[in-house]
Amino acid sequence: MAAHIDTIRNSGIPERSKAEFYAACRPGMPLFCQGRYPISLGIEKFTGSPFSHIATLFYVDAVKRWAVLEATKEHGVHVGHLDYYIEQYKGDLVLASTPALNDADYSALLQAQFDLVDDAYDTGQEISMIGHKLLHLPIRVDRKEFFCSGLYEQGRKSTSVPLEYKGPGMATPEQVWRDPSIVPVCALVKSS
Repeated sequence: MAAHIDTIRNSGIPERSKAEFYAACRPGMPLFCQGRYPISLGIEKFTGSPFSHIATLFYVDAVKRWAVLEATKEHGVHVGHLDYYIEQYKGDLVLASTPALNDADYSALLQAQFDLVDDAYDTGQEISMIGHKLLHLPIRVDRKEFFCSGLYEQGRKSTSVPLEYKGPGMATPEQVWRDPSIVPVCALVKSS
């Protein structure tokens, strides 16, 4: 299990160069992001976590490149480039493994997430989670809308080892991070 951390830089997670970080990548691994964008900082503050985003890695053999399955406000559930996070993303990254999952689990996780490509981003649930935390209002749950960690959670439901998180609503990046199946592998620290 990955324990709560305050920052990636001071976590003790081994820091790697870009080349070493790429070399550690395996299909199905979760990528945790500590962003420095205003929305990222808001998510991190609200959840008490250094993580504002999570994506799932996969390799596209035909073009020899790593990609991610993710849900973002701008594009909903979509395929993105890992290169963006390594080269352009304003923030630090942690690559994690899930030793409890086998090859069939990774295939099931990726298939479940691919089946959701083009689904909408769930801004409503994010807002209702704030209302739940501040005013104890119920959390709204939609069926075909996801935010990043909810997408990862949905993929894990198709494996033999789903996340232990049981709601309400979708798991946050911190709740995914603290699942007993998550093991930090390495960090790419880009902040000064």
